[in-house]
Parts: sequence; structure tokens; C-alpha cells
Amino acid sequence: MAAANCNGYMTRWAGMMNWLVKEELADRNPCIGLRVADPVPVRDKRRPFSSDQLQRIFTGSPFDALKQPCPDGLTPANPSQFYVPLIALFSGLRQNEICQQTTEDIAELDGVPCFIVKGDPSTGKRVKTASSERIVPVHPVLVRAGLLDHHCRRCVSGETRLWPDLRPDRFGYASAYFSKWFARYLSQVDAKRERTSFHSFRHCFRDSLRAGGVERELAFALGGWTGSRSGTVSVGDIYGSGFAISALHEAISRVSYDVAALRPLILGVSSSSTPSVARPTMIDD
Repeated sequence: MAAANCNGYMTRWAGMMNWLVKEELADRNPCIGLRVADPVPVRDKRRPFSSDQLQRIFTGSPFDALKQPCPDGLTPANPSQFYVPLIALFSGLRQNEICQQTTEDIAELDGVPCFIVKGDPSTGKRVKTASSERIVPVHPVLVRAGLLDHHCRRCVSGETRLWPDLRPDRFGYASAYFSKWFARYLSQVDAKRERTSFHSFRHCFRDSLRAGGVERELAFALGGWTGSRSGTVSVGDIYGSGFAISALHEAISRVSYDVAALRPLILGVSSSSTPSVARPTMIDD
């Protein structure tokens, strides 16, 4: 078991012991201060996918639609398996942030189609931290891949969930079953490597923002990061993004990858294009 998981369990057990002490059912809490040393630095816990891994991932059977001569108007056989990895790669959204999406989570703001990442207890949607609630413009590559068309079809059908096949598990996580499928898929396409997983898409996204010259605060606003304790960006600097939608859209449009399997989507995409959502939805301020 990973050290972080061990420490997580110990924290929960220590909380239970605190309650026992408070209720005078135990004399002391022996779990206080108990932690497993983690020899792996935080920076090395996860690595981005290499170009070779991305090539293997996006040439597998779920992405057969990319092999068509003209990718416009794609209708993949399995939308969730096709779009969830692409959204992660070109938008930096976390796995559960994508898998739990509803049709209301894509809306047109200032003429730009955007992902609305926010928690909603009434629907079971959750975010990792307060800074995770953010607005992320839909990358032009995702528009070319037919994501807005898929969104429109879901709206017309009356389906609330954007990925109706990804039902939440007993703990309420819509990503649970998708995560297991993707782990098996990495092995099937020989893309499984040490310290890489679905979360590696998020590392790829951060590296691409860095390579594209996107300033740190903009990158953190798009990714929902708060910065390190020693960093120069505080939560207050980026909470609520703090940037115009046009600035966010220009920044995310710099995200690109030199991967042959993705070139049908990248060719012809203009960083200044701002296509409309087929059926815009309103969100609360």
C-alpha cells in the first residue's frame, strides 16, 4: 500500500480514537503522531505520459474515429471512452471532474464554450478543493472532435448526465469504473509505465501550458491549482479564476501535442476560433 494511503487510514483511525477518548471509552489516543515515511518526493509520484505512450493510447480501438479522413462531426462508438481522455489531455480536468459531468457543465460564456467545474451536493458532484471550482474554456481540438455535438445530443435526448454509462459507485464516484477500465486499457495498448496513470494527462497538460509560455497564474487558474506553500501565488490570487474568458481561451488554445494520432484533430484548428455551444445553458453567478 502506498505511504499516502497508509497515512490516510491512520488519520481516520486517529479521529476515531479521539472520539473514544472524548467519550471516556479510552484513556489515550495511541495513534497521535503515527505516520509512515514516504520515500518518494511529491514531484516524482506521477509522471506525464511520453509521446510514445500518447501515441499508443490514441491509436487504440476507442479512438478508431480519429482514423477517418475527415474527423469533423465525429460520432464515436463509445463517447465516454473517446472523450474523457481527450478532455483530460486538452483541458486538465481531473478524472472524476469529467466523469461526473452533466449537460449543465458545458455553457457558453462571452461567446466561448466552457466547462463549468463545480460541486453540487444535490447531484452528488464533488470537487477536490475550493480552488478546483473554476471555468475552463473548451479547447478548439475538443470542438473539432465533436464534443459540442455530443453535448447537444445529450440535451435533446433529455439525459442529465453527459456520460450516462458512467454511473457512480456506492461511494458516489462516477470515475470508479472508468478508472479500472482505463488501467486495463493502458496494459492492452502497451502504454503502461511506472508512475503513470490517468492523472498523467494532467501532468501533460501542465507541461504543455509551460511549453506554450502560459503565465503561471493563468495556468493555475485553468488547472485549479493553489500553488506550493513556498510559491508566489496564493489562493486569493486565483480563486474564481480572476481572468477574462477570452484570456483563459487564448491560454488554453496554446496547449498542443506532437502526437501523430492527434494530428487529424489539430490540423486546421485556429487558436482564435470560438465556436458556439449548440445548446447553451445558464449558470448561477
